[in-house]
Amino acid sequence: MGELAALVAAMTWSATSVALTSLSQRTAPVVLSALRLSAGSLLLFAVLFAFGDPGDITAASAATLFAMLGSGLVGYGLGDTVYIKALALLGMQRTFPISMALYIGLTVLGGVLLLDEAFTWGLPLGAALIAVGVYLIVIPGRGQEDIPLPVIAVAEPALAGFADLPPAEHVAALHPAPGQRLGWFGYALLGAVGIFWASATLWLAASNDGMP
Repeated sequence: MGELAALVAAMTWSATSVALTSLSQRTAPVVLSALRLSAGSLLLFAVLFAFGDPGDITAASAATLFAMLGSGLVGYGLGDTVYIKALALLGMQRTFPISMALYIGLTVLGGVLLLDEAFTWGLPLGAALIAVGVYLIVIPGRGQEDIPLPVIAVAEPALAGFADLPPAEHVAALHPAPGQRLGWFGYALLGAVGIFWASATLWLAASNDGMP
């Protein structure tokens, strides 16, 4: 069941990223993140009261509850908001695999260094494979010059009013499509996403004395 749950989670994340990539071009990342968190919180409370035991919340220690709230703010409030911004800048094909690879790598590294989890030689090998995968994703996009949209002259007097509009290449520069803005700022956002998500996970894992 664990493997099936992981596959379902990956499919859900992928579908969510596809939807967010389109929505991020029209809606601010903070707004999208707030809507997702609000809807998710309502759903989780409904699931808790329908299938869980609400008494588990009152039985948890204050430190555990603080870790849950804090990790949620860091992982979902900050991490997801920055992730949505990165989707708008880089597109899903780069944002999703790179952010997930960084998240997994940083979480595993943090587990060994901060939580005293067992070290195996498979961990550095996995980290190396993650680095190679990120390289293969990022490097092919570098050095490719954006092709500006052609400027079509006004052909009819009836359309002369559109002559005052900015040229097409100026519009494309102000509002480029996802994946065209491949500056280091976008990749810095991906690094921040991995750090936020990994920090939230490690924080929550460190407070293991409360809820089952």
